[in-house]
Amino acid sequence: SIAGSTGEITGSVSTGGMYTFTITVTDSAGSPASDSRPFNLLVASSEIIPWSGPGQARVGLPFSKSVSTDLDLPPYTWSIVGGSLPPGIVDDGSTTNTLTFSGTPTEVGTSAFTLQSEDNLSYVDTEGFAIVVDPMEISTTVFPDGGQNMWYSYEAGLIGGFPAYLWSYTGALPPGLALDQNTGVVSGTPTTLGT
Repeated sequence: SIAGSTGEITGSVSTGGMYTFTITVTDSAGSPASDSRPFNLLVASSEIIPWSGPGQARVGLPFSKSVSTDLDLPPYTWSIVGGSLPPGIVDDGSTTNTLTFSGTPTEVGTSAFTLQSEDNLSYVDTEGFAIVVDPMEISTTVFPDGGQNMWYSYEAGLIGGFPAYLWSYTGALPPGLALDQNTGVVSGTPTTLGT
């Protein structure tokens, strides 16, 4: 609404969009003068901020990533209107302008989905997202050197996955060393020089 004595426009807008109106002002002179001018007023509604790239996850490891809108106009209704989240990942059901996806992914692959938000102005926005779930990975790239006839023990590193693990190898370990198939530890006393 507009205050007739000051021209101040106040209130709470219930619907976003572009509004066009004309304001007229009349003074109190003996011969009143008046002037009118048209205006456009944009009432902005919130839009989903896209990620700069896909969400990166790894099978067997906890994942958490959030998405937000550029304005805070709660309450919000969030929904996935296309595609799906990776198995093991869910959203937190937020009614704020920030929605969080979290969980422990159980399958490798890329999940693309379309997210929709609806703010308190009944403005609906959609945005596409993707979460890439990578497989578990052996993180060790080089084993440290050992000494002949000296005890050796080194555990191979692993990122992701779900225990219990079964370790194996191809090729040949140095004589005197063995791989523990349950732990990934290579240990023993090497008896021969070489690589």
